[in-house]
Amino acid sequence: MPCKRCGKCCKKIAMLYPRDELLEEWGKARRFKVMQRSDKALMYSVSHICPQLKNGNECKMQDDKPAVCSGFPSVDHAQWGFDNNHCLPKGCGFKWDGERYV
Repeated sequence: MPCKRCGKCCKKIAMLYPRDELLEEWGKARRFKVMQRSDKALMYSVSHICPQLKNGNECKMQDDKPAVCSGFPSVDHAQWGFDNNHCLPKGCGFKWDGERYV
């Protein structure tokens, strides 16, 4: 498994929204950082440490993680015009091989 247990995916949330002027203003007002921008969508990065994350980047719910966590990474962001490798936390160990995350 390529996961390096860095915990970065548990400390930031990536939110994907369709391109819309009102949503862009909403994101700016909340000081969300734009990770990527395409013709179709915006991807924001929001700092948020999961309350289930323990010291040493271990999950308190390791055996019962929600699907969004246990399946990370799983979303193909290319359909929204994004480079999948730039959607991952730097140094996490995963990469996009053109079809899936490995």
